[in-house]
Amino acid sequence: MPGWQGLAEGLHFADGVGLDPQQVVNVVSQGAARSRGRWIIATKPCWQGGIITALPYWMGKDLAIAMTKVEQQSLPLSVAKMVDGFYVEVQQMGGGRWNTSSLLARLQQMKK
Repeated sequence: MPGWQGLAEGLHFADGVGLDPQQVVNVVSQGAARSRGRWIIATKPCWQGGIITALPYWMGKDLAIAMTKVEQQSLPLSVAKMVDGFYVEVQQMGGGRWNTSSLLARLQQMKK
């Protein structure tokens, strides 16, 4: 499952850049990374609260910083690289200020 791979990559990244994996799990499990399925279904891919996904905004900026570290440390994080590409696609769709529901909107757009 991609979720497990994402978690594995997150822990590998934490270890690779010198973070305490247990602290990373503690932080992630308390924040927005918790299951947001109901919120994603209920919202539209526009700025209605949450985290703006594309560069130069919050999630895009943070992911770009992480990807720089991934390259510097030669960490094999294929899912993270793939998701980074998804956010580039969201921005190309006009979703530069969309919230985290943008990944669902991206999939829906691909279906058309």
